[in-house]
Amino acid sequence: LKNDGFVKSALDLMQQLPLNAAQLTETDYWRALLERDAGNLLKAEETLQGIVKAGVRRTAARAGPELIHMEYESERIDAVEAIDRLEKLRFAWRGDDFELELLSRLGDIYVAQKEFNIGLQTLKMAVTFFKESPKTATLTRQMNRIYSDLFLKGEADALDPVKAVALYSEFRELIPLGADGDAMTRRLADRLVSIDLLEEAADLL
Repeated sequence: LKNDGFVKSALDLMQQLPLNAAQLTETDYWRALLERDAGNLLKAEETLQGIVKAGVRRTAARAGPELIHMEYESERIDAVEAIDRLEKLRFAWRGDDFELELLSRLGDIYVAQKEFNIGLQTLKMAVTFFKESPKTATLTRQMNRIYSDLFLKGEADALDPVKAVALYSEFRELIPLGADGDAMTRRLADRLVSIDLLEEAADLL
């Protein structure tokens, strides 16, 4: 969290006020993030679990991805379970930064698992739905980096050639202008030529 000292002071002040259930879970959520950032992961998880059990829809939805992320980072759950749980949470709360952050995390995990198509689709969805968010520029740069790593730095060499071409074409708006973009196309075309897919290589060029 940025300005965690200010957040802590504000939460201490709010604790002295008569809060309803939704407001209490909101303050608990921010305290959990402070504990997380301070390295008190067990305390943070306990607080987040309590928020989920309380069942206040908005804060329970926001606490869920934090719990999943912490369990995934500590390798207590694998990528398959993390993806499954995050996908289910997509319908817990729609709109605002919650859905944007959720899509971003899903995209990251899909890409880490070499599910490049669905990973880029997920990130593209986030960029398209939340184009007014200041976080969109960061996600766009992230997509450009993933695409560049695939087709300029050779990560796509591990993909089936036909699937690589399909992926290249589907996200061709990410092809950089100039020499890098030309190099991407030539690299993929050369690979197609090497396995006698001459017509496909010609179409690509």
